[in-house]
This record gives sequence, C-alpha cells and structure tokens, in this order.
Amino acid sequence: KEVDFSYCANFDDCRLELLSPLINKLRVLKLRGTRITDGGVMKLFGYEDCLKWCDHVHQRSATTIDINMKQNLTNAKNEIKSCPSASLEVLDLSENGITNKSLLAVAYTCLELKRLSLSMCAGITDDFLDSVPLFLVNLTSLDLSHSSVTSRGCCHLARLPSLQSVDISACTALRGRCIEALITGRHPHIFSACDYDEFDIIDEDQFIIQQQLGLARETESLSQLTSIGARYANGGIDDNLLNTLATYAPNLHTLDLRHYRGNDLKTGCLSPMKMSLRKLRQNGMKVAFTRCDVMT
Repeated sequence: KEVDFSYCANFDDCRLELLSPLINKLRVLKLRGTRITDGGVMKLFGYEDCLKWCDHVHQRSATTIDINMKQNLTNAKNEIKSCPSASLEVLDLSENGITNKSLLAVAYTCLELKRLSLSMCAGITDDFLDSVPLFLVNLTSLDLSHSSVTSRGCCHLARLPSLQSVDISACTALRGRCIEALITGRHPHIFSACDYDEFDIIDEDQFIIQQQLGLARETESLSQLTSIGARYANGGIDDNLLNTLATYAPNLHTLDLRHYRGNDLKTGCLSPMKMSLRKLRQNGMKVAFTRCDVMT
C-alpha cells in the first residue's frame, strides 16, 4: 500500500504510468525529486479528459474573481463523486516540475487525501488553492514551501475543516499577511496599511465578491491550525500579527518564524514584539523567531 520513488533520477512519466493499475490500492505515494510532469500525473489518475477544463481554470488571472467559478467547481465536484477515485491518503510531489494543471486532477480524484507535499514546486500558485476547499476536505497537512502562493491562496486554506499543519516557508510573497490569512481567512486589503507592498493587492470590490461566494471566512471564526511553518518571511511580522495569532488560533502550538528577512523591525518595535512572543510561549506555544541581528 506504500510506494516510494523519491529521488529516483530515472523515474519519469513512462514509469509513472506503470503504477496506474495500482492507484486505487495505494495509500502512500512518494515521488519527490523525480522527473515526472503534468502529463504523467494526469495519466496516472486517469483524468486526461479534464485537461481542457483545467486549462480554462489555469489561465485565469491571479487577481480576478469569476462569479461563476464556484459554481463550475461545485458542478465538477458533483460529477467527480460518481467517478472511481484514488484511495491515496499521503502524496508527495515535491521538487518536481508540475503545475496547477495536474494538481487539479489530483484534487478531483484523491478525495481522501490527508497529507500533500508540494515543496519546491514553482508552478504551484493560488489558482490551485482556489479549488482545494471544495475537494480536499480531509486534508490535515499541506506543504507549500518554496512555491508561488500568496495571501489570496492562504485565505482559501482557512476554509479547510481538517487542516492542522501548513508550511509556507520561503514562498516568494511570504509576509505576515499570509500567516494572518491562514488564520482568519481575510484578504490583505483589510490588513494594516503598513503591510502593503507590490504583491497581490486586491481592491474592495473583489473582496466583496469573495464574501458573496463564501470564499472569505468570518473573522470571528477560530482557526483549527496547530502548526505553521513560515521561515524566510519577507516582512510583516509584528506585534499586531502575534496578537492576532493569540486571539484566533487557540490550538496553535508550533510557529516557525526563523530566518526572518524583513527590514521593517525597528528598534522601538522589538520590545513589544518580544513581550508578545513571551506571552505566546507562556501559553504553551512553541515559537521560533530569528533574524540576522535578533534572536529571542
């Protein structure tokens, strides 16, 4: 029930196709650091027929919301329920050249998936995360480190009912607002003005559309996350964020903020931040925070 081909240099799409007869029996499949592509993954899960629809979703702009998007995904989910699905519970596709296209096929067919690792998959963006809450409702652990996801994608992850552990370390747009989006399901336009930069700013109309679609979670909801990896953040880690975590993440016991790369922590901000870190640790949370000139 478990197959591990991690770092097999000659493992490509042709060899991946040989696993097709076993896909409904496997519980664990590890393909980290192989030579598989989107085409191989699509064939493995027997979902080549959805390529055209996947292309349509994949080509959507990362900063626009289509009101029909949720209905399209819901219709697709209803159709997929009647199709044979894979029984995988653990899938590791890290360090491969795959994109949203093949991962949508994974979401459609691996409805029982609990742990998904996509570390160092540069082709993974928010477009894939838009569909995750509708399909991978059993997901408990997700590794998106070194990918291209932003706070928009993190916002959708806040809607996953079973998700407990998320790693977004070293993502291109990783800032404090990504962590806040994971916890609260809120989009960046309602964050403090000091946390804005050139990444993924959306306007208020788009946020209203998100609310109408049910893609934005109410801020009063409490997060079920128990672990967040956010190493190499580019900024936005401050006292306000830590207070938000204390308020909306009562189950969080591990927060990894090591190797902070932001230059927004001035001397005057360190004292209250240290106090917040100390408070979180006193409440039982394991917090790691380091930067080049500060260690607490």
